[in-house]
Amino acid sequence: MKFKAIDITFSEDITDDIVQLYISSQYEVQGDLEYNYPYINLSRNYEFPNSPATIQWYDSNDKEHHGSNSITEIIISRDCILIKLNDGEIIEIYIDTSYEIYLKLQTYIQTIINGHGKLIIK
Repeated sequence: MKFKAIDITFSEDITDDIVQLYISSQYEVQGDLEYNYPYINLSRNYEFPNSPATIQWYDSNDKEHHGSNSITEIIISRDCILIKLNDGEIIEIYIDTSYEIYLKLQTYIQTIINGHGKLIIK
């Protein structure tokens, strides 16, 4: 799956137990429960220390092609995030953000991975 990031949302719950990073190919419409565009949601639940970094995604090409999995590796560069999943699938997201948002992406991805997958920053 490949797409260009349009919307990037960073979130943590009030107790900092769950950290999430949502990236989609268009801006989310409030109250829209049917996603018909590519997106990913990376998350980590620190309430359970051994929980893996996980990803949920939808590619928009096929109503059945969505899912979730564990992350084995993330490579982040100034213009791309490459996510390798446990089943061998690769998700490629092209980014064009300010340097500040890029640094925040790095921080969130490091927090989500944190010993449960490989992180390469180029």
